[in-house]
Amino acid sequence: MEIKTNFINTQGQTVDAVYRDIESESELDGVRIKGARAYCFHGDKLVLVHEAAGHWGMPGGAMDEGEDVWTGIRREVSEETNMRVLRMKVFAVIENGLPNGDTWKHAWAVCIVEPKGPFVADPGGEISEIQEVSPEEWLAFPERIVTEIRKRIFDRAMGVRASLH
Repeated sequence: MEIKTNFINTQGQTVDAVYRDIESESELDGVRIKGARAYCFHGDKLVLVHEAAGHWGMPGGAMDEGEDVWTGIRREVSEETNMRVLRMKVFAVIENGLPNGDTWKHAWAVCIVEPKGPFVADPGGEISEIQEVSPEEWLAFPERIVTEIRKRIFDRAMGVRASLH
């Protein structure tokens, strides 16, 4: 499935976005992914992170230079939650147009995780707290902005989660 839309970025500019389902991870061969986020499940709970920017969301961030998406997701999840990724599947890519004409490709994954120990702090200082909630509780978060793409990401994540158990 592909969804095309646009949104207003943090600088107040309208930019284009294209969401694409990934059915096979081979679809990522040769694609430069610049960032990623993951729906992480610990048992039946979804792991959320509270970012320094003041909102709750999924663990993730920018890929390091030369890092593939799977390594980057494992690193980001570990840094931001102190959890180990046991199983993972990348299920979507969003390509955002930037005002300068470049694009930013962002991957979405589902991870089954387990704690390595208690969460103390994110070494990068970006995450102040983690929380485990049911998927239904996440849908009710007051700050969660629902768009067609975000609804598709959630629905796909729930389906992929079922296939990873």
